Amino acid sequence: MHRTPIRLVVLALLALAGCGQSPGRVAQEYVECTVRGDVDGMKALAGGKAAEDLADPKMALAAGMAVAMIDRMGGVSGCEIVEETVDNDAATVLVKLIPKDPGNEGAKVLANPRTVRLSRIDGQWKVVED
Repeated sequence: MHRTPIRLVVLALLALAGCGQSPGRVAQEYVECTVRGDVDGMKALAGGKAAEDLADPKMALAAGMAVAMIDRMGGVSGCEIVEETVDNDAATVLVKLIPKDPGNEGAKVLANPRTVRLSRIDGQWKVVED
């Protein structure tokens, strides 16, 4: 019985599963967590100064205020990656929110693209500045 090929296939699948996400996808998830006020989700995707800032207990209050403000501006149905630039272990991603109600006064503010900076930390892309 040849178990070595099966082991190699299993190891290859495990390696692929752990490859991580693209910087664009991490930035998109981070922004989606921000819109939902999910501080724990943001912490999981953050590193460096962003992680330090999110450790502040006042962050939950700020996140709640941000969600309320977004709701007053008509809400967000999602976000999209406008541009992704990767330079070795650093990346910059331009992310645009998609307003639920494009006719709302706040829709233009919500739709303004925002820059998210990431670094590869221990093999994983992490948001270091937003």
